[in-house]
Amino acid sequence: SSKHREYVFGIHTTRGIYSGSVCYPVRSVRSMQYKYILNLNSSADFFNLVTVRNNGIYQQWLDLTKHEADRYNYILKYLRRPKEELYNIPTDPYELVNLADNPEFAEIKDNLAAKLGDWMKQQGDKGIDTEMASLDRQLMFDENSWKGMEEQQNQKILKSGK
Repeated sequence: SSKHREYVFGIHTTRGIYSGSVCYPVRSVRSMQYKYILNLNSSADFFNLVTVRNNGIYQQWLDLTKHEADRYNYILKYLRRPKEELYNIPTDPYELVNLADNPEFAEIKDNLAAKLGDWMKQQGDKGIDTEMASLDRQLMFDENSWKGMEEQQNQKILKSGK
């Protein structure tokens, strides 16, 4: 087909991620023009491997921008995200201007939020409850995990000389 889908949906989790936040689920929907992001646990800070090391990349970003207020504040948003985000992708491809609180875009935001809510319901996604249960569905490292199974195959190959 030459026509793309009208909407594309996305999910993001920090559960089970190295140095990830205990619970920072993100759900999103994108049309050709707009992207709507719902940070389901926006009262928490977002953490990952980049942010937890004092001498890591995130700290370097902060150090490099400390004398440029706009850039510094943008970097802080990586850790502290608003509940809702809305971006006009053709005019703002780097997602620098959040339109979620702009009354001129309220109808667009509400429409995308409704589409996202319908999709989450269709998928059985209960938001934070789904996020908290996600560890039960993730394979951890043991002989039955994907890494364990791959390692077993590697050892068989290496022992047999193949």
